[in-house]
Amino acid sequence: MVLKCEGIGQSVRIAASDRILGIDPGLRITGYAVIEARQRRPNVCEAGFISSPGRDEKAALALRLVNLHHSLRGIIEQFRPTVVAIEELYAHYQHPRTAILMGHARGVILLAAAEASIPVVSYSATRIKKTITGNGRAPKDQMQRSMQRELCLAKMPEPPDVADALAIALCHFFPAQPTGFIMITCMTGNLNRVLAEEVRLQVGALEYQVLIPEFVRRQLQNKLGEEITLFTSEFLEGNPMQGRMVPRLIGFTSEAELEFFELFCTVDKVGIRKAIKALVRPVRDIADAIQRQDCKWLTTLPGIGPSSAEQIVATLRRKVTKFALMVTPEASTAEAPSAGAQAAQVFEEAYEALVSVGHTPVEARNLIDKVIASGKSFDSVQDVLLEIYQKPK
Repeated sequence: MVLKCEGIGQSVRIAASDRILGIDPGLRITGYAVIEARQRRPNVCEAGFISSPGRDEKAALALRLVNLHHSLRGIIEQFRPTVVAIEELYAHYQHPRTAILMGHARGVILLAAAEASIPVVSYSATRIKKTITGNGRAPKDQMQRSMQRELCLAKMPEPPDVADALAIALCHFFPAQPTGFIMITCMTGNLNRVLAEEVRLQVGALEYQVLIPEFVRRQLQNKLGEEITLFTSEFLEGNPMQGRMVPRLIGFTSEAELEFFELFCTVDKVGIRKAIKALVRPVRDIADAIQRQDCKWLTTLPGIGPSSAEQIVATLRRKVTKFALMVTPEASTAEAPSAGAQAAQVFEEAYEALVSVGHTPVEARNLIDKVIASGKSFDSVQDVLLEIYQKPK
C-alpha cells in the first residue's frame, strides 16, 4: 500500500510556533496546508495533497480512510500544529450521498486531531471564500489565483484542493475574521458626503466610509444631510504578506441590489472592484440585457469587454429573471414622490440620455455633477440637457 503525499512550499525545517493546519476534506483527494505566523504575517511551511492509492474508483472506502488517517498523523507529527482548521460539512438536497461520504473523511480528520490533542475549528465555505476574495461564491480558479498572489507562491497551487486548504488556514489566521464575527448587513444614518466612489455615513458618533457603485451614487447625490439606509456587504482588501488587510463596506439602497451585486461577482474573473466599477446602470437594465443575451450592450459597462460580456451571459442568464422584473421605488408606491425623489429621477433620466448619445459613464457623471453643483432646480430632462449644452455668450 502506497501513500501519496505531494507538497509545495518552503523548507519544512521551521521552528513550531502557532502553526495552523488547514484541511480540505475529500476521499479521493484531501488538500492540506500548514502555515505559521512570522512577524504577524502568514508563512507557508508546507502545502500539498493526500490521494487514495491509484485513484481506483473501486477502492474500498475503508482503505481510503486508513490512508487518509495514516497520512494526517504523519503530517501532524512532522509539523506539530497548534490548531486544525477544516471546512464545515455542507449537504445539498440534490447530492445527499456526497455529504455522507464527506462525513466519513471529516470524521477521520477529527479523529487524527483528537489523538494529538489538537483543537479543531470549522468555517463555512462561503465565509472562507469571502474572507480571501471578498466573494462568497468565488470559483476554484479565483481561489487558486488569490492564494498564489497573497502568499507569493512561485506557481498557482495545484490541484484546487491545495488552494482550498491554504484558504481555510488563512481564514483562521486573519485576526480581522475572528470566530463569532458578525457582518454589518444594514446601516441607517445621516448622509454626510457623496464622493466619486464612496459615501460617508454618520451613524451615532461614528462616520463610516461605504463604497458604492455609480448607479447607487446617482440615487444618493441629492440626499445630503438626509437620513438614509444602506444594505451592506463586507470584504477584506490588501496584502496579508505586508501585514495590512483593510475591511471595506459596500452599500446599496435595497437588498435586491445587494443580492444582484453578489451574484454578479460569481462570474469568473469579475472581482469586487471590477463589479463596483461596472455597475453604472440600474440593476434592472443590466439584468434585462443579460436575459436578452445582449453582449454588445454589456460591453458599454466600464471594464467589460466582449469576452467578459459573453462570460456574464453564460453564467447569469438563467439567474436574473427576478432582477429584470424589478420595480423601481417610485413605481412601487402610490404616494406622490417627494421633490427630492423627483429631482433624482430627472437626473437619472438625464444621465441615461447622455450615455445614449455617446458620452462615457464617467463623462456623463461629471456633467451631471456640474449641473447639480450649480444649485439650480430642474423640472425636466430637457432643462438639464439645455444647462449642459448651452454655450456661454
